[in-house]
Formats: sequence, structure tokens, C-alpha cells
Amino acid sequence: MFAKALATDPAQQAASAYMNWLRRPGSEEILAANHFAMLESMLTAGGEQPAPWFTGDTREKYLAAWAQPGEGDSHSLSGGVNYYRASPMHPPGPGEPPPDISRLDPAAFVVRVPTLVIWGERDRALPKSLLDGLEQFVPEMRLERIPDGTHWVVHEEPELVNRLIRAVVK
Repeated sequence: MFAKALATDPAQQAASAYMNWLRRPGSEEILAANHFAMLESMLTAGGEQPAPWFTGDTREKYLAAWAQPGEGDSHSLSGGVNYYRASPMHPPGPGEPPPDISRLDPAAFVVRVPTLVIWGERDRALPKSLLDGLEQFVPEMRLERIPDGTHWVVHEEPELVNRLIRAVVK
């Protein structure tokens, strides 16, 4: 679903363009500059509106985690950025063809255990259209949509998210 959208859907390609920026060498240093100003901006909707959850103690914990030294010569943000660098799934860059995902076997991506999917329907990076056909890959899926949730729904609706998880774990 996501891989196909990255390859063929201009809206998803635009929503995921940040992935290509994160894949670039040195992105960690740029994210960390000015006491993580750019990274903080990414978490607060690009400065359009402050994220109510990213304040006080939560903000301080994030800043402290980001400021920890990395292992060896790496930066504390290298692990997160390397996730994007290692993934074969990313939108094509300007003038590039989409990544070749033809060698990926869809059957290898089927989740074969009961799975709870909690989806923020206002997520800019992962629009709700990605849910279409997800049951092909997650046949034992329970889907919970959070209409006002964004990419950060776990912070925005922590009580609801915890309640949904606890209901499945019982």
C-alpha cells in the first residue's frame, strides 16, 4: 500500500518528501542545529500551530534524548535518520524514477498476528487513503480511527490510545 503510493501517488510523494531530505548526508547535524529548532518545528506542524502536547516536561524529555551523544562518531539522531536511509521505500527525488520495489514480495509483508491499528485521520505524512486495502496485508486487523489525530496521536490522545491497547491486551 505505502510502497505503491510512494511510487505512483503524487499526493503521497509530496507528503513523504521529508523522507528524501532525512536520507541526505548531514541531515542529523541540520536537525540538531540551534538546539534542535528544525526538528522541533517538524513536531509542531512546521510552526503553523504549536502542538499542545509538545510542551513542558514532554518537550524537555525530547530535547534531553536528542542531546545525548551517539555511539562512536554517530550523532544521537543517526539511528532515526538511518531508518529512512536504509528503507527501500521513499518517494522519487526530482527527476528520478520511483524506487524499484518490484523485487519486494508482497506476501513477505503480511502480518500474521491479530493487530490493532490506531490511525490519526489528520496525519499529513500518512493520509487515511493508505488504509484502503490494508486488510490484504493485515487480515486480522482491528482498525481504530481517531478523527482529530495526527501523526502524533499517541501524544494527542494518550488516554484513548492506552484504553484501546488495554482493551486488546485483556
